[in-house]
Amino acid sequence: MQETGEPGASGGQGPDSRDLHLVGAGHRIASTVGELLRQRQESLALAESCTGGLIAATLTTVAGSSDYLWGSAVVYSAAAKQVMLGIDDPFLDEHGTVSRETTAALAAEVKRLSGATHGLAVTGWAGPSGGSDADPVGTVYVALASPDGSETRRFSFAGEREEIRELALVSALGWLQDQMSERNRAEDRASD
Repeated sequence: MQETGEPGASGGQGPDSRDLHLVGAGHRIASTVGELLRQRQESLALAESCTGGLIAATLTTVAGSSDYLWGSAVVYSAAAKQVMLGIDDPFLDEHGTVSRETTAALAAEVKRLSGATHGLAVTGWAGPSGGSDADPVGTVYVALASPDGSETRRFSFAGEREEIRELALVSALGWLQDQMSERNRAEDRASD
């Protein structure tokens, strides 16, 4: 679990310096992720719930992103998770719409259905309502399904709704960047 973030100070008055920093960080990471995907000739498909397409929107600010971005399924509601990615009612009843298991299933299904190299999924409680004692507002799950397997991480953020969504964006793309960079280093070591 990663504890990140302080409540935003903007108070609805427009972006403060932290908000602008997050947006800039997201764009820098999107550019790096895109370059890594392009170099490896790999592709990415997204299943976005609490981010509502924010990750795809950020990735597509990079010219040529269609070389590696398959697309994004915005699966905000339970019905969207069911219809678009085939996550059935019994599964959602058992695990909930925001959980480690559901996020992992979304990543696996978007990868399978798209044929992309990687499936990245995000669910969470951005607030101000929702959540539970176990997963309060600010809880975000990110899952990555890749050729080497899949993994899910849980993040805990503090802040307003938009800040939580931006932190989810930066964390998801940052984790993908780290995973891909580590694969490159491992392959470099193996070829030495």
